[in-house]
Amino acid sequence: MDQNSIKEMPISTQMVLNNSSSCDEQPIKHVFLILCSKTGSKGTGFLLESGLIITNEHVIRGCLDAEMLAISSTGLNYRIKKSIVDVSQDLAILVPQVKIEGGLKINTSALMVRQEVHTWGYPLFYNGPAPLLSVGYLSGFRWDPHCGKRLIVNGAFNQGNSGGPLFKADTDEVVGVVVAKWAPFTNFQTTALEALKNNKSGFQYEATDNQGNKISFAESQLVADLLYQHRALVQVMIGEAIPAEVLDIFLKKSSSEIGV
Repeated sequence: MDQNSIKEMPISTQMVLNNSSSCDEQPIKHVFLILCSKTGSKGTGFLLESGLIITNEHVIRGCLDAEMLAISSTGLNYRIKKSIVDVSQDLAILVPQVKIEGGLKINTSALMVRQEVHTWGYPLFYNGPAPLLSVGYLSGFRWDPHCGKRLIVNGAFNQGNSGGPLFKADTDEVVGVVVAKWAPFTNFQTTALEALKNNKSGFQYEATDNQGNKISFAESQLVADLLYQHRALVQVMIGEAIPAEVLDIFLKKSSSEIGV
């Protein structure tokens, strides 16, 4: 790597690169923090050799293209000019306004149970600039009638890791896309939380959001927000990823729409 380019990087990214193996260099440089200014949501994305950025659909849900921002570990910000989503597979393709050099390759070869896998990303409230490493093992598979095969990983996937690339140990080729962690929730609990979240009656309070805007909320909405946050922070060592072959099919189906 060019030493001048290293000097221009954020210090934390330099330190991560200097203390990582050679196969981690490309993932570290081509994993992005994905932000939506409208919804305040965040997640992880990654750059492919084609110049496209991949993430989960739920990361950008409710967000217009102009409201999305991809931030690299090298400190560069990229605006998005177009997005294509597959809601059933929870995948999204983001087309940056400018061409980004480099990128990762997709590997659709079969994975074996017990194989060590890992992801780089931006879990929980961590915003980088350098991504964090999460390591685990492929522990099994799940079949969903709507979205097909899913990879089950015994690893610390958290909110914010969504959309990140999954790698086999000692490789820099993408074998999957992190999509979720398993945090059991009944339909009743989901419905009850949604009722609290949408209830605007009762005692009213005022706060300031991340953009400095004043917002009013009811007591029940505060309770719902705290419960959602508590659930997001609960550590469950079972996560789920979308296989690379599913991503590859999505890219081929979308090629005419994105012009690649």
